[in-house]
Amino acid sequence: MSGLQPSAEVVRFGEEEGALLEKGDIEGATELNLRMWVDGPLRVAQDVNATVRQQVYEMQFQAFKIEEPEEAELVKLDPPASERLSEIVAPTLAIFGELDWPERFNIVSLLAGAMPNAQALTLAGGAHMVSMEQPGEFNRLLLEFWRSLEQAGE
Repeated sequence: MSGLQPSAEVVRFGEEEGALLEKGDIEGATELNLRMWVDGPLRVAQDVNATVRQQVYEMQFQAFKIEEPEEAELVKLDPPASERLSEIVAPTLAIFGELDWPERFNIVSLLAGAMPNAQALTLAGGAHMVSMEQPGEFNRLLLEFWRSLEQAGE
């Protein structure tokens, strides 16, 4: 999110990913992403559902193969997104996996605290890809949230 300083781990990850991609090592960059976002800081590959890990591998590998158009440019928000969260009034549910990077928890807490109609939930046993690791529980929480909005007339 613009306006926030990434943690040292995320900066290191970005540098390593960039170096792998610069030398054309898409497989290495993809595996790095799996270790960072699927495994998370508290698990190793063997602790994660192998099907989920393979699905994310395939998605990320394909994403890396898509070349960025030469005319693409990064547009910086002014003011940055982190300073404008209170403007988002839509009901929002932020779901966080307890095994994700602590920085992600901080971001979810920031969202829930700054956005007037946001709430945060933590799912036990999942990391960054919690919607894929625990689709049943994730969908149940999402449906519960939507039903609560219907009952409130939103």
